[in-house]
Amino acid sequence: MLFRVTFETRDGQPGYGVVILSPLGFFLPNGLALVADDAPIVEMEVQRCGADGCLAGAELTQAQAETMYQAGSLQVRFSPSPQETVLVDLPAAGLADALQLIAPPR
Repeated sequence: MLFRVTFETRDGQPGYGVVILSPLGFFLPNGLALVADDAPIVEMEVQRCGADGCLAGAELTQAQAETMYQAGSLQVRFSPSPQETVLVDLPAAGLADALQLIAPPR
């Protein structure tokens, strides 16, 4: 596993929370970002690191969730070193359908 991305509903609220677990050993002072079609949806600071990796999370607004529904691609952006930025593709097949099942956009 390189990254684990989890989407959570928020007790009847529109939108989602997103949590990204990254592996240990990366340079992460700039945090992580969830990117759709090469445009950042949300930027996240690393909240804490443990034996399993480092956690970053954020609330997604309704507009950000709708951007995800319409995206052709999703990626996690991070900096493994001070000199480089990397985009890691996330499997997005069926993501919009799955998200709409657990919490349809309003």
